[in-house]
Amino acid sequence: NNRWYEENYKKDLELATDIFNGNTDKDKLEEIHQKSKTQIKYAIRLVKHWGLEPFLLENRKKRISDEKKKELIKELKEGKEKIIEIGIKYKIVSLSTLYSLSKNK
Repeated sequence: NNRWYEENYKKDLELATDIFNGNTDKDKLEEIHQKSKTQIKYAIRLVKHWGLEPFLLENRKKRISDEKKKELIKELKEGKEKIIEIGIKYKIVSLSTLYSLSKNK
């Protein structure tokens, strides 16, 4: 459902913008944006690595194929990469996708 993705991406962008503007208080960010501590941690690392550009709605990938997800989960299970490194390597900035991948490993 594209509407769900747009809404979710918009929330990620708002969080990334706050971080980009210097707000890195994890507790406040968690309260304001209703994201988990893990998602906040990922967002801070991704913004520090790339800035805001990948979070902009027009730059977001809509979905990761199930085949690609399986491949990424396999990489995680084999210990080749950490979740945030996978996010950086494949330019995955969807916090819900990263969180979901981390729960599957």
